[in-house]
Amino acid sequence: MVPMYANGYMYIFEQENILTPFQTNIAFYRRYIDDIITIWNGTSDSTTQMLETINNLDTPVRLTMTDTQTVDFLDIRLYKEDNTIAYTLFSKPTNRNTILHATSHHPRHLINSLPNSEFLWMIRNNSTINNTHIQLQQMWDKFKARGYSNKILQRLLTSVM
Repeated sequence: MVPMYANGYMYIFEQENILTPFQTNIAFYRRYIDDIITIWNGTSDSTTQMLETINNLDTPVRLTMTDTQTVDFLDIRLYKEDNTIAYTLFSKPTNRNTILHATSHHPRHLINSLPNSEFLWMIRNNSTINNTHIQLQQMWDKFKARGYSNKILQRLLTSVM
């Protein structure tokens, strides 16, 4: 129930306090529950003014501005590269390897489907082939550490490439 309330609250909040008053400067706007990403089309002063206006409201909502070259939103890192926006997967430094162990007593089809879905996730959420290869290797190593065999990993990686 909590995400539903958060979504409802944020929908009304963003309509009244963000999207309507600042619509001329918003080039891109997305929200997932209470996480918002905005690409602002305006001056640095107008950005500061918008943040101050919203953060001075009598609500628990507070906005922050991050580096303009790199932005982490949920599990994606957006960054500027050659005058375009590129993307790669992002995980917090506190993230641990909690992948289901290969010797778990879960159904075999579930255990075997995990590398497949993770490899697809790496491919889909990287805009450059170099980042894709680096993150596929890192994910391979995580699965190896959790008891998955090279044979299974190679078969599944080949099937998604």
